[in-house]
Amino acid sequence: MKNKILSFMGSKGNKMDRAEFNKEKEFIWDKISYLTLELNKKASSDDLQKLEMSVPESLRDATQSSKKTSEYRNRAKEAKEEAEQAKGIIEKIKIDSESAFNRINDVDLSSADIHENLKSLLKDATSKHEGLIAACDDSSEIIEKIKEMIQEHDELANTVESIQEFRKDSESNHGKIKSLLSQSATLKRDIDNIHDEIFGYDSTEEGSEKETRVEGLLDKLNKTYKELRAELSKMTTDIDSHKSNTSEFLSKLKSEAELKYGQYISNCNDSYNEVLQNIRSLLPQAMTAGLASAYNEKIDKEILEQKKHEGSFGRSIFYLVLISMIPFAVNAYRFLHSGDNLVEIIKDTPSLLSAILPLYIPVLWMAYTANKSYKLSKRLIEEYTHKGVVSKTFEGLSHQIDELEDKTISEELRVKLLFNIVSVNTENPGKLISNYDKSDHPLMDALDKSAQLADAVTKLSKIPGFSALAKKLDERANQIVADKADKINSVLDSDVDGGGKEDAKNIASKDSRPDQAA
Repeated sequence: MKNKILSFMGSKGNKMDRAEFNKEKEFIWDKISYLTLELNKKASSDDLQKLEMSVPESLRDATQSSKKTSEYRNRAKEAKEEAEQAKGIIEKIKIDSESAFNRINDVDLSSADIHENLKSLLKDATSKHEGLIAACDDSSEIIEKIKEMIQEHDELANTVESIQEFRKDSESNHGKIKSLLSQSATLKRDIDNIHDEIFGYDSTEEGSEKETRVEGLLDKLNKTYKELRAELSKMTTDIDSHKSNTSEFLSKLKSEAELKYGQYISNCNDSYNEVLQNIRSLLPQAMTAGLASAYNEKIDKEILEQKKHEGSFGRSIFYLVLISMIPFAVNAYRFLHSGDNLVEIIKDTPSLLSAILPLYIPVLWMAYTANKSYKLSKRLIEEYTHKGVVSKTFEGLSHQIDELEDKTISEELRVKLLFNIVSVNTENPGKLISNYDKSDHPLMDALDKSAQLADAVTKLSKIPGFSALAKKLDERANQIVADKADKINSVLDSDVDGGGKEDAKNIASKDSRPDQAA
């Protein structure tokens, strides 16, 4: 609005027409009327009366009135500031209006009226501002009184709190005293009841003066004591009579027990004789069952031995394969890594083979022995299984023989069955373990078998028509013996001369052909 007034007073004011001036005038009057209404609202006498009537009757109303008074005071200050601003603006408008009235006659009259109205509004605003200042002073006095009342209220509140605490303590003590009194009355009532229950009491019926005695526990105890004493004397007489009756009963019971014991002894003797007869009749069956059980134990042991020999044989074969791989591994290493000539490697192979013989022969011996032991365990298992089956079937066959109607055939079969079981059980399985006094070395076994082969060939040559076959077999046997002798000579000590080796070879040849030498 100020900018518009200044623009109205500027250089372009001369050119402003009347319609625009009227428009600006209406705008100014609207703004002045708005400010007037605001001042009337803020400084109305009704608000002041409400402020005077709102003096609190209590602390809470006084606090609220203080807040409202502060609020009204702030609003009055704001209204005063706005009125001062409006006053300055009005003065500027007055100056502008006077200059405008000099130029325009029609505008002078209206400006004078506006000036008068503004003066009246200013007077009203000034009077209202003074009233607000007076109200503010009154409110300050009221606030001081309210502060004093607040202090008094705090003191009263502390006093009330102490009174309330004392009241709470009194109430708690009263409750405790009351509970103790009720407990004491209850205990007295219980004691009276117990006294009446023990010693009894006299009861008077309503409407009559007759007293009735109610017995207590003491009276009942005396009465019971008298009854027990009478019953005890009665029981003493009963016990004496019962004692005499018991003596007679025990003597009778003793005689009956002696009679029953004698009968029991005779029955036991009869049972013993019967059991003894049954045992004697079952002895053959027990014997066969015992034999079968013993054979089963031997079979289990031989199965364990067979498994052990089988494992030893498998390990021996594995070690033989490893030892046999030594020459191949050494020659491969020399050929691939050392760069030796193939001819030299082949030339050194026999010496390498002779070097591993001390490793090869013991493992071969172990494999050979494990194989023989495995076969022996297998034969023994079959032998013990056969004996066990024969022993198990003896009892069943004997019962079947007894069921035959022909007694002659039954006796013959029984004799044959007994002979069979006796012959089977008396046969010693140890006969399968032959040549136990000889060595199990494979080389010695081969020499022994070659000697047996030479004897067989010699006997075969005596048969007409088999001389050529015998000669050929003899040559083959000699070749085998010669090979074995060469192997033996290769492991002999180097100090043995060639003549000794030849003598050993001749001796081996003579041993393999005893008949030809003769």
